[in-house]
Order: sequence, then C-alpha cells, then structure tokens
Amino acid sequence: MHKEVVQVKIWVLVENSTYKAEILGSHGLSMLIETMYEDNTRFTFLFDTGNNGEVLEKNVKQLGAPLKNVQAIVLSHGHYDHTGGLIKALDFIGKRVPIIAHPDAFLRKFVVRPRIRYNGIPFTKNEIQNHGGIIIENKRPLEIAPNVYVLGEIPRKTEFEETKGFYVVRNDHVEEDLMLDDQGVAIKIGDSAIILSGCAHSGIVNITRYALEVTKSNDARLIIGGFHLAGANKNRIARTLEEFKNINVEKVAPMHCSGLWITTELLRKKPSMYLELHAGDSIIIQ
Repeated sequence: MHKEVVQVKIWVLVENSTYKAEILGSHGLSMLIETMYEDNTRFTFLFDTGNNGEVLEKNVKQLGAPLKNVQAIVLSHGHYDHTGGLIKALDFIGKRVPIIAHPDAFLRKFVVRPRIRYNGIPFTKNEIQNHGGIIIENKRPLEIAPNVYVLGEIPRKTEFEETKGFYVVRNDHVEEDLMLDDQGVAIKIGDSAIILSGCAHSGIVNITRYALEVTKSNDARLIIGGFHLAGANKNRIARTLEEFKNINVEKVAPMHCSGLWITTELLRKKPSMYLELHAGDSIIIQ
C-alpha cells in the first residue's frame, strides 16, 4: 500500500535573513523536512545545507531541529551556498546517509562577473564519502519515500525563464552552465503538492509544472525556497505570478535568491498567496 502523507513540517535552518536574535542569517538555503504518514511513521530529510557549516550547526541547536533523524540529503544543485554546510551536516547527523544529486552538481562551476570566482561544491566526492555521505547521482524523478519525489532534471518549457551567467568545466573544456543539475522536491499531500526549490535556475514555473506532473497533483499547496528572480525584469515577474494563478497555487514562500520584486508584487496583487519565512521559522502543513 502506498502510504499517504498526512502532515509535513518544514524548518528553515539557513536563509539570507532572520528576525530572531538567537538565529544567524547567511546567504544560502537549507530546510529540514519531516513527513508524517497515516500509520504515524516519519521520513525526515535535509534539503540543501546552506553555505556555512557553523551557521547551520548553531541554528539547528538553537531550534532544537531533529537533524540527527535525517534519513537522506537532497542537493538542489551544485552551488556553494546550498552545499557549504554539507560536511558539518553529515558530522552532526552521525551516520551514513544517501545524498541525492544530479551528476552535474559535482562539476567545477564558476562565474566571471565581476571577476572569475569558483562557486561550486567546496568539497570533493571523497571528502563527502569519508564523512558518511553515500552519493547517489540521478537525473530522473526518484521517489525517495512514499509520496516524496526528487524531481531530477527539469524540462525547460517556458519561454520567459532563462539561465545565464554561469560557467562549468566539462571534459576539461569551459562551457556555459545551463544548470541542468537544478532540481526540486515535491511532496504529495492529498491531491496537492508541496514544492521545494533551491534556486530555481531551471525556472520556478518549470519546476512547479513538472512537480505537479510527477506527483499527479491537481494544484500546489505551497511553493517554498529560492526562485532566482532577483534582477528579473517586470515581464518575467508578471508572467510568473500569472502562472501561479493558473496553476492554482495556494501559498508562495519566496526566499534566498528570489529578490524583493516578487515579494512586492505578491503583496500588491496576491497578498493572500504570500507566506513570509526566514531562518529560524517553521511551518506545519496538514
């Protein structure tokens, strides 16, 4: 029998900002997710690890978040601000756990504006494995627990969402990085989906539509995470909001790289859709 999810709790462990004095804000993203099933069993996983292990550890301890219960780690993509806390997280968890990522996440990644700068995962595969990480490289949707799906490579279907400004070394050659490793997580609860995004380099609308397809859900209860809309033009913001309306999105929690413009437009046009979350916050969906 395919067990139904009856409750999802999300802790925001790392995010750019916080309103809590005892919590540290840091450029990056990490969320701890606990799914509860109808038979009272739980599946707990970590989605990204922020950019800094010390920040992650301090916030986990302050929140009393059950990081030691983690059964898997999902990496949204291979940038440092989502993977820099990985070794500290593994040490804190204290046992061998699967790490699910796209193969491209482990390539050498960099940007050249305003100067060349490495922005990839700051650890080697050997280092990760030596600290208990069991690396699982995967490009396709993967159900890692009942009704919990790592989406894998996201089909790029919208014409207004684009990826640019990133580079990668592949087969000893420098090429533009299309961020094929960018993926999300979808949790089916009832007939709806909760969708987690790290940075949405593949487009938050592309991620959302694919999540609904993979989970066979009717709508989105919550889209949470980074939307990579900082610096996006007004047309892309407007099109994104229109798509959210068409998809029947109930709540949107833009964080990290989402930018202020999407928040401003949500508050101006769809205030009931907006959910404000920062480091140290948590939410329960039933």
